[in-house]
Amino acid sequence: MVYNVSTTNFDINRENILDLWRHNLNHTDEKRFEWLYEKNSLGNPRIFLIKDDRDNLVGMNGLLSRSFYVNGKIIEASQAIDLLVDRKHRTVGPAIQLHRELLGYVNANAIPFVYGFSLKSAALVLRRLGYGMLGSQERWVKPLKSKQLLERYFKFKPILVTISFIVDWGMKLFWHEAKLRKGKNTIISIDCEFDERFDGLWQRGFGQFFAVGERNSNYLHWRFSENPSKKFQVFSLSGRDGEMLGYVIYSTSTNGVVNIADLFYSDYKSLTELLREFVIQQKKVERSSINFSFLGPKKLKNILRKQGFIKRQEDSNILLYINANKNTIISDNLEAENWYITEADRDI
Repeated sequence: MVYNVSTTNFDINRENILDLWRHNLNHTDEKRFEWLYEKNSLGNPRIFLIKDDRDNLVGMNGLLSRSFYVNGKIIEASQAIDLLVDRKHRTVGPAIQLHRELLGYVNANAIPFVYGFSLKSAALVLRRLGYGMLGSQERWVKPLKSKQLLERYFKFKPILVTISFIVDWGMKLFWHEAKLRKGKNTIISIDCEFDERFDGLWQRGFGQFFAVGERNSNYLHWRFSENPSKKFQVFSLSGRDGEMLGYVIYSTSTNGVVNIADLFYSDYKSLTELLREFVIQQKKVERSSINFSFLGPKKLKNILRKQGFIKRQEDSNILLYINANKNTIISDNLEAENWYITEADRDI
């Protein structure tokens, strides 16, 4: 079958795209479409469509603008999202043809690099098109209640409940974080607005990483405050002078699991205190555990480990396509250690 790929006019193809989502995804969120493609204030997103020889829409691929600071300089990169082919046409051919058109646009418009999040199965296809593996996301978990850890050993519920109660009582008795006093010169804020304090923190903090996506107040507001899919909360730590030292942006599931979407800090000393205070706060409100998925430096992982977080593997790879005509400094620094990528850099 012959397929044709083209870029789209959102107004003309909107309903066809949403129909494609309805027939091939477990959910269809029109508000997400508006947020990503129609009301995205951070750039000009593009959608690539693939149609069959009867002009029926059978697939799509999206491209979002994303500003990165690489080696201290701003670079206008992109994120590849929403690679979707209709079930009836789900062979390798249409997906490759669709994404090859997207990469052709990237090369023609001198976009330095494109990154994407992918399961292992899709990663094989993308690597055939020239993507390289940057690394796998790691999921770090901090248990706040013992039931989550014990249920794999105790299948009989009454025994599990009894033992977890005893262990939780012991954890409170020897609660490490509670014995550490909060710094006298720091202030904790919960659910604050994204304002100039976040801009100041970003300017002081981005130099810690070789490559990191921009996190100014404008981006954070769009990514988290305007996001229609989830409700996010903000926990921040500031000095007495009002200067922000770090923040945690997170959501909470119905079972009490806290999912950190983004974590940013001015230095590692501030990070240590930020995490300690955040854990104390979540224990006070009876949360069951804290999850944080990211790709980043070993020093951050070491601090998480010291704070009682346990490493888990996550089946999500981060891939990078580098425009051969652009700066080679990126291709010379592809170790995961040099990058910092969190859920803040995703389209969800």
